[in-house]
Amino acid sequence: MKNQQMDLNNHLFAQLERLSDEKLTTEELQHEAERSKAIIGVAKEIMSESDKALRDFNDILQAESNEKIKKAMQYFIKSDDVFRRVFMHSSGFAGELTAKNLRNHFDTMDLMDVIDDVIDDFEFELGIEQ
Repeated sequence: MKNQQMDLNNHLFAQLERLSDEKLTTEELQHEAERSKAIIGVAKEIMSESDKALRDFNDILQAESNEKIKKAMQYFIKSDDVFRRVFMHSSGFAGELTAKNLRNHFDTMDLMDVIDDVIDDFEFELGIEQ
């Protein structure tokens, strides 16, 4: 993609500067006002699509995170002491192992990395093929 979010900001500020030009005739100002409406319309569409893409990306991360947490919790339930020891060692987490506590303690990206590391360490310790 050729244009970036900053380019949109630059276009909007450039248009604001054109509207602020005191040398504009009434006709030129009217033309710039119409141009501004068009630019704002396009900008709103761009922002709406960007917002949707971010929400979709967040949903994907959340779903991935939920699956990893479920797998970690299944291991925790199956072999409570070993998994707790591995988890505490791998993550540095010291609270009660619940999905809510994990989410409160780690941001989504960190949590996924921690869960990956813990699952790998746990499976290695138990000799489970990865």
